[in-house]
Amino acid sequence: MSSSVLVTNMQDAAIEMNMLVEIEALGRDEFSQISTAYDVILLAPQIRYQKERFEKMTHHEIPITIIDSVAYGMLDGQKVLQQAIDVIKNKN
Repeated sequence: MSSSVLVTNMQDAAIEMNMLVEIEALGRDEFSQISTAYDVILLAPQIRYQKERFEKMTHHEIPITIIDSVAYGMLDGQKVLQQAIDVIKNKN
């Protein structure tokens, strides 16, 4: 439930920043459905231990990062959105 609230807060932050983004929350069991169409994948702090597994599943083609635990706990959509933007910028 907290992931879906965080997604909503991130979408609200994107609107405030006049950004057009697509943000989805998927369960870890749905990860196999991830395509290379994503610019970044953010993992909830509680599944950080699976990061390496997910990187292998995406053949390291998509940057994967762990959401800041404080921002996640506070459902801070603006901070998590900025984290995603920073990862995308640093990818290039």
